[in-house]
Amino acid sequence: TARRRLPGPFDQGDYVPVQAVGPQAAYVVAVLRRHEGRHALIVASRLCARQLAGYASDDATGARAFWADTALRLPGDGPHPSLHDALTGRRLHMAADGILPLAEALRDAPAALCIPA
Repeated sequence: TARRRLPGPFDQGDYVPVQAVGPQAAYVVAVLRRHEGRHALIVASRLCARQLAGYASDDATGARAFWADTALRLPGDGPHPSLHDALTGRRLHMAADGILPLAEALRDAPAALCIPA
């Protein structure tokens, strides 16, 4: 599990709120856990179950469209640009400037647990 692979951020890590930017920023909460150079990014949707109903019916296209131009702006000392979502098994790629589009992070599910790939 992710917690077994990276115990430091989960057991002793700082909680760093991650800023969401864009039209749907109010519908996501994200926190970065970091400890001794290791990171875990936790992302969850909130207050938008109807808009994300496609996740439950295996039709995530509409849910991805909901996130439109909304993204997470990670701190400069945040995780490596190549991340692995421990919940879905997908590899995520963050822009070099620390921007992670929510349509990418939440492509297949309403939550993500991102750890270094």
